[in-house]
Amino acid sequence: MAESSAPLIDEADNRKPRETADDYAGTLVEFGGWRIVRCKDDIQWIVQRDARRGCAGRDPRPWRGVAYVVNERFLREVISRPSLGVPATTLSVLLAALPERIKTEAAVASAPRDLMAHHG
Repeated sequence: MAESSAPLIDEADNRKPRETADDYAGTLVEFGGWRIVRCKDDIQWIVQRDARRGCAGRDPRPWRGVAYVVNERFLREVISRPSLGVPATTLSVLLAALPERIKTEAAVASAPRDLMAHHG
């Protein structure tokens, strides 16, 4: 099987590391082979699993997205779902480490006005 040569740098975004890179700046919390990051456009949160743990093949991306959440209110619910497979100890650490409010000033400032009214 040919190995992918997908770069871990986003060429179109001033050479910033991609969301799947180890050194991605939008990481909120990381523990036990799991992490939660803000997407590069600040419109969703991505639950990621370390692709290097327990994988038979070689994935060129260190981190692989397993859940995508656009509503801040549901982020904690989504990562707590047993179907996602986050171990209980890791889940406890991730939940405790999440900030009370996750949105950034940039995300609020760029939200359409009709959506801002619903997010208080």
